[in-house]
Amino acid sequence: MDVLIVGASGNLGSHLVKHLSTGLNRLRLLLHERPLPYEIETSPDISVAYGDLDNPASLQAPTKDIDCIIYLAGVLFRPRPETFLHRTNTVYVQNNCRCGSCERGAEIHSRKLSPRRRDNDTR
Repeated sequence: MDVLIVGASGNLGSHLVKHLSTGLNRLRLLLHERPLPYEIETSPDISVAYGDLDNPASLQAPTKDIDCIIYLAGVLFRPRPETFLHRTNTVYVQNNCRCGSCERGAEIHSRKLSPRRRDNDTR
């Protein structure tokens, strides 16, 4: 299976890449500005692609021939998350899905970042 990992250079994404780099899947790692926090072992099953989630045209090549997108990109530790969460968690996911032929995907993000969460919400 050809898997695109969006947010591969982030904390969660980099751990997932290490876990999935067993050779069972072909991984394409989408990077933007931040490099991977470690060196990737040379493997024909791992490739790196660059794109800007806010620019759908830059996602055409990275999403080509992908079977599954795992979306782990996000913004952490920035004040006023209500000003950007819709864009990072909805618009950017839509941009990825519209560019490729992928029919499967998973979006994973921290519930702690949700602006709808109340302080007394213990879930």
